[in-house]
Amino acid sequence: MRCLACGTGFEGQESKRLDYENLEFPNSDIFNDLLITICPNCGLGFLNKEPSSAQVYDFYMNYYRHSNSPYSVDFSRMKPLRSMDARSLGQIYLGLSQINFNKNDIFLDLGPGSGNSFSTANLILDNPICYGIELNSGAQAYYLRAYGAETFQNISVFIEKGFKAKLIILSHSLEHFKSSEASKLMNELKMALSPDGAVVIEV
Repeated sequence: MRCLACGTGFEGQESKRLDYENLEFPNSDIFNDLLITICPNCGLGFLNKEPSSAQVYDFYMNYYRHSNSPYSVDFSRMKPLRSMDARSLGQIYLGLSQINFNKNDIFLDLGPGSGNSFSTANLILDNPICYGIELNSGAQAYYLRAYGAETFQNISVFIEKGFKAKLIILSHSLEHFKSSEASKLMNELKMALSPDGAVVIEV
């Protein structure tokens, strides 16, 4: 076994292992039979096995926003935020410290959640064109209705359309990707980003 962060191989070495406790999604089997291994060198904890891409897709389509999930959101009842969100404001201004965001430049949010970043972007950026990457159809409809933000189910569709974002935000969404797909995601972000753009990632 090799550590995902420091690259240290520790096969046969003493390493701490913890049972993964699935407290939030008892109806999903994606978390069954998982162990967390702690690297004895750098302390990173990671799972003993990754779920398949099909399992991850099924989880986010059918369980993550389900009515009995702790992360359930009824987007049909949500009202648009008409003020600035503090977290989004900090993330956007961090990006603006590195780039010039011009009128009609593209703002892209991977995993917009409640859509607060779109509200904030529309208030402080100069007529941004807002896009999002989101699996949930209810969320997609809400972003379009509330903020005029078009969404796609994955970033590859955004890239295939030839779009280039000046500012890309990942606010607590990087941890929703499989670690084995991290390099692929970084390459996709590079392809989706304008040459003079910036990506802000908060985890």
